[in-house]
Amino acid sequence: MLPILRKKFALILLDTHGRNIKRLSFYGYHFFSIVIGSTLALGLSLALIFLGASNDREIQELDVLKRENQNLSIQIESLEATLPTVQALMEQLDHTFLVLVSKSNLGLKPNLEDNRDIDPLRLTLKKENQIQWLDVHTLFANQEVLSLQSRAKELLYSLGETVDYFRDAEHRLNYTPSLRPVYKGPLTSGFGRRVHPIHGYMVMHKGLDIGGQTGDIVLAPADGVVIWTGYRGGYGKTVVLDHGYGLQTHYAHLNGYQIEVGDQVRRNQRIAEMGSTGRSTGPHLHYEVRQNGRPLDPLPFLLD
Repeated sequence: MLPILRKKFALILLDTHGRNIKRLSFYGYHFFSIVIGSTLALGLSLALIFLGASNDREIQELDVLKRENQNLSIQIESLEATLPTVQALMEQLDHTFLVLVSKSNLGLKPNLEDNRDIDPLRLTLKKENQIQWLDVHTLFANQEVLSLQSRAKELLYSLGETVDYFRDAEHRLNYTPSLRPVYKGPLTSGFGRRVHPIHGYMVMHKGLDIGGQTGDIVLAPADGVVIWTGYRGGYGKTVVLDHGYGLQTHYAHLNGYQIEVGDQVRRNQRIAEMGSTGRSTGPHLHYEVRQNGRPLDPLPFLLD
């Protein structure tokens, strides 16, 4: 034992006047024991406080992870229940698209892989600290889900192209002359070179002549916009419709009309009455179809 530990020490307590009040005697080893004990007690207290705080944090973290795990479990169950329905829908979309393309005669070549043998979604779980942890990366990187998403995007893109084609085709059809502008009446003169009925020499007849009676209804053969109404030399009272795509229709020798320049007209809408104005030998409709200003034979456009 160290000599200082065997020495006896005295602690004298004095009042404010310097008078001795109390005398405490102790050996060195007593003081050393008190210091060591106090240090150990303080260290133990600090250790207990730190461990308690650490345990509280771990408990809170575990509670948060448990709740997140429960939420993910619910989402996984929902995905498992929904996936077969999505797969069935994808198969139906595949079939519908192929039928649509095959019947449309569009010349499209579908390039869809047949991935119909898809197993239900598999989820990987692992145990750690008595908690079921979800392997989220396995869920979202699952090749089956990625394959399904890829097929869906490809199919939607292809269907979008097809729908756009049909929309454009429908628009073209609506604006392409396809009806007789007069319900009844014979075709009295066709398209091409002929002897002029008044002057008697060969000329190019740029349309069809349809016979009838003054006042017979003249109808629009397609949707369009009125770009001309008025008297036009030998054509007499005339109406011109613009149908877009470079197509126009001309109606001559009219008795009158019910439309004005700028009006939007629809297929089968009444636009005028047959007459015999201009250079005409009798009531009839002179009907022309022009594309980019060039006269076309109207007969192929009379689909009804």
